[in-house]
This record gives sequence, structure tokens and C-alpha cells, in this order.
Amino acid sequence: MKHLWILIMILAISGCSNHADKIIKKTKKNLSADKALSYRVNDLNIMGSTSNDTLFNSWEIEAIFKYCPADTLIGHKFVLIKNGIHPDFRVPVQFTYSYNTLEYGRIIQAEVKQERTIIDKSNLKESVYEYAIRGQIPMIIKILNYDGFKLITKKDTIFDNCNCLQISVMDDNEIPYDLFINKQTCFPKFLRITENIKQPYISEYNYTDFEYLNSINDSVFLTKEIINSEVVKPLGIGDIFPGWKLNYLDGRNFDFEAILGNTKILYISMINCGSCQASLPIVKKLHEKYQNEDIQFLTFYPIDLKEKLDKYILAKEITYPLIYNSKKDTKQRFSIIDQLRFAYPKVLILNNINEITWINSGSSPNLEELIENAIKNSAHNKGS
Repeated sequence: MKHLWILIMILAISGCSNHADKIIKKTKKNLSADKALSYRVNDLNIMGSTSNDTLFNSWEIEAIFKYCPADTLIGHKFVLIKNGIHPDFRVPVQFTYSYNTLEYGRIIQAEVKQERTIIDKSNLKESVYEYAIRGQIPMIIKILNYDGFKLITKKDTIFDNCNCLQISVMDDNEIPYDLFINKQTCFPKFLRITENIKQPYISEYNYTDFEYLNSINDSVFLTKEIINSEVVKPLGIGDIFPGWKLNYLDGRNFDFEAILGNTKILYISMINCGSCQASLPIVKKLHEKYQNEDIQFLTFYPIDLKEKLDKYILAKEITYPLIYNSKKDTKQRFSIIDQLRFAYPKVLILNNINEITWINSGSSPNLEELIENAIKNSAHNKGS
């Protein structure tokens, strides 16, 4: 009798697995059809660390993807339009991304910025287009093929009153992905990417309105024309740091031009950044160490608004002074952020004329040692 039950369980498990495999096969076929496939996505990004500084950004996406197996880069032509509220300026913004197997295009349209960019396929790197196709059909197909993903579980479940097959996988960085497929239509229903459960950092994609089209109209792809746009180069080594007139969080005025004559260590940070928060104890120590006539340590938050920073310093028990982007005009605020367009946290060393002589990215336990060596090297070069 015991062996009979074991046999029944094995057959049941085998039957469930075969059923799941059939749904996966049908879904891959639906997503790789000869016709173009249009659909809508609600993209919710949850970013933060505590209830006081967690951001919930929602984007409405209209997408058209056309499977192109001959294309070895992305494997699809696509046009993707993303509408939402800019997370920093709280104004409406629209992003348009496109790829026609020859070039990749991006348009940004907002009150604070209008930009059109084209990149030839030969110069296109994954880091440029991966943001656009994140959560979209090319990623879903990779999940279904376990291409760069390790299968964790496959099981039947109910999601949003819909009978679904849940496929849970993990990528090479051990980030979990939970994909829900509508068992009736064999189209994606929902995808959750949990990059950090504690901070948290979670992306959720809710898919609706799948419809086949005869083709993607190539005329909607972008041209090489640049309209209403200035290409802003991020600040780098050798550049003179701008003379922005801003404020400390306590209301005092701050002027970068007024601090000429000594060496400055400028720590650039933001609230919703795990590495920035991990560096807080080191930053506090460096503030105490470098506050003299020769070297001054400064902390600058160019993105976050004063209201959020006031709550943040209380929650994190920050007592050292913070400079923030106090520009009231939206375009002026964006201009500052645009010139600081690099990964945070970032440490810059400015010499006596505010020239950037050294840059370091990310959180590092030996940051103090790195800064000391950079200052010594700077002094040595100046002396020689």
C-alpha cells in the first residue's frame, strides 16, 4: 500500500510538471510570434530603507515588441512609451525608447528636460538599453528559457483572482524573480523583482491588453535630429566645480565660490541609496577629522528635497551640516543634478581653485585611507 501511494505521488508530480511545461511552451510561442505584440504595463518601483524615506514610483507603459531572431543583440524590435511623475521634481515626464535592429533611440519629454538621443547598434552597450527592456518581453523570454536564471520553483497559484502558473527563478546575482503566467491565455500576468527586501528595492510589473499587430511602423522610430536639447557632460577630473549658491539644511547660505583657497573633500549622497546609508558612520568620522583651515569636508545632497532631508537626519541621527539643492526653479534644480549624473555615493577632492583632482565611487570601508592617499598624492604633484 505504501508503494502504491508513492507511485501515485510521483505520477501526480509528473503530471503537474508536464502541465507547467506546456504552459511555458505556449507562452514562449505567444511571445515569439511572427506578428508584433502590443501590451500595457503598470510598473511600480518601491525604493527606500524606512517608512520615512521609501519612494513608490508608478509608471504607465505602452509597449510594442516584434520578435527578430536574426538580431543577436536584443532579439526584438520595439517601441516603448513610459509615462509617469518624475521622482525628483514631481512633474509629468514621458520616456520613449525604440530599437529597430540598427540603432537605439531615446526621447525624454518633460517640463525640466527635452532630449532626443540616437546610438548606433555598433556602439550600443547592454547597460544603456537594459533599463528600457527591464521587465519586458526579452527579459520574460530569458526567464522562461532559464537563460541566466536558475529555476527555484514552479507551482499553480491564484493571483489577482486569476489562475496562474508561478515560476520563481534567481539570477546570477542571487536576485529572486517571481513570474506569474495566466494559465488561460498563456501570457504574462505579473513579474516581481526583489533586489533588496530590507531596504527595500522591489520592481513590480502588471501586464494587460495583449494584442497582435501586423507590424511595427518603422516611421515611429527616432531620427538623428536633436531637438530642444543640450548635451550636458557630467563633471569629471580636471573640471572646475561650478560656483553654485545653495543652502545648508539649517538655513545658512553656502557658496562654492566662497570656499576658494583650500582643499575640499566633497561627499555627494542621496537618501534612497543603500551604499550611501552604509557609509554614514565613515562620513561622520571624516567630518570630525577634516574641519580645519587647510582641508574641509563637505556633504552635499543634490537630489533630495529639504522636507525629506529634515526627516532623514532625525531618523539617522545625523548631526553634521548638510548642503542641499535649494534651487526653487525646477530647471535650475535639474541642471545641477544633470551635471552630477553619476553613481552615488561619490567623493570628489577639489583643490584651492575648486578643480576636481580625484573622484571615488561607492561605499568603501577604507574610504578614509583612500582619501588620505589622494590628498598626499595631490600635494606631492603640486610640489613637484
